[in-house]
This record gives sequence, C-alpha cells and structure tokens, in this order.
Amino acid sequence: MQFVFINHLISLMLIFVMVHRVLSEGCNNASWWRSLDTPSRWSVCPRNNTYLRGFWRSPHKTGDERVGRLEEGRCCDAAEPRYAGQPSRCVNANWSRTLNGFNVWALCPKGFYMNGIRTGSAHLLQSFLNNIEEARCCHPTDHPSRYEDCYDEDVAISFNTEGWSECQKNGYYMTGFYKSNCHELNCIDKFRCCKYLLRTSDAENGNYIVSTYFFIQKETKRKTFLENL
Repeated sequence: MQFVFINHLISLMLIFVMVHRVLSEGCNNASWWRSLDTPSRWSVCPRNNTYLRGFWRSPHKTGDERVGRLEEGRCCDAAEPRYAGQPSRCVNANWSRTLNGFNVWALCPKGFYMNGIRTGSAHLLQSFLNNIEEARCCHPTDHPSRYEDCYDEDVAISFNTEGWSECQKNGYYMTGFYKSNCHELNCIDKFRCCKYLLRTSDAENGNYIVSTYFFIQKETKRKTFLENL
C-alpha cells in the first residue's frame, strides 16, 4: 500500500513538472509594423523578461526587401520553472559592424537571448540588414553566461515567404541570426536557437524524481511477484 501511494505521488510530481513547463512558456506576438519603418526606434518584446522565438514577415517583394517587412516577433516566457517570470538583465549588443559584412553571424553575448532590434538608418525606406545597429539581449537575472544547448534553425526557405519562421524545438529561443551574401531581409538564412542552462541542483532534482519513480515501479513489481509465488 505504501509503495502504491509513493508511486502515485511521484507520478503526480512528474506530471506537475511537465505541465508547469508547458504552461509557463506563454507566447505573445509583438507588433513591429510601424516601429521597424521608423528610423532609430527600438522594436522589442513588450516585456524584457520574454524572449524571441521567431519572426513574422510580410510577402517577399523584389526591390523592397527592407527590414520593415519584418512585421512581428514571437515573444515567449521562459519555459523552465526556475526562470519563469523572473526579472531579467538586458544589454545592447552592437551589431553595426558585423551586419555590414556578408556570410556572418550576429549574436547576443553568451547566455543572453534576443528581445528586439534597433535600426539606425535616417531614411524610412532604406533600412536593410546592414542598417540594424543593435540587438536588445536579455536573460533571467540568475542565468549564467552559457547555454544548456544550441542548434541552428534553417529558415532560408521559410523566410523568403510570408509567415512565421521560428525555433522549432521546445524551450529554445533566438540568440541571433546568420546573414548570407546580401543586405536584403530575405538574406537571413539561419536562427541560432539556444536553451536555458539548468543548474546542477535543478538537474539533480529532476533526475532524483525520475530515478525514484522507476525504483518504486521495480520494487512494486518485485513485491507482487514474490506475493504470487
């Protein structure tokens, strides 16, 4: 009876952790329809403790692939319970020199995630990728200067058409993007997507719950087998 109770308790704890991670990653769309067509204005998530997971762009238009055709950002809360709702620390990353080049990565400092961008062009319809001056980069206050894991999301096809291009893996957020061989918006070919670093104590707690669950399962089966002999 005691084994059954503990078994149910641990099952509920596992369900709680998984549900909390799903619910904590609430996302909202930040409207940049005007801001990215306004010189030297920030286009950011509504809150600095939400982090970009992707961009929505309007239809491809030859001869008018300015940054202003990037219309919205997908801004999401931290998925990990430890960081969900936690205040953030932000810095502005200078991308002006980086994005003047070709075939380059424009990235936040290690451990930070994108929250928005700012163009510096003084001309309304002449802001292209090389006119992005800065990125707003944020992370939860006690998040270290490294990531749990990163991968590159290929958006070379999706970012040439109208719609969303996002980090597809759950719990991953944008830390920057790769610009190929032109200054037009459609030359964003990849997103760098990274996951929050779990502290040792967080991982140990999760592993302890899982290992205890399987130990109880094993002991319950062994006890049942012995009783039936």
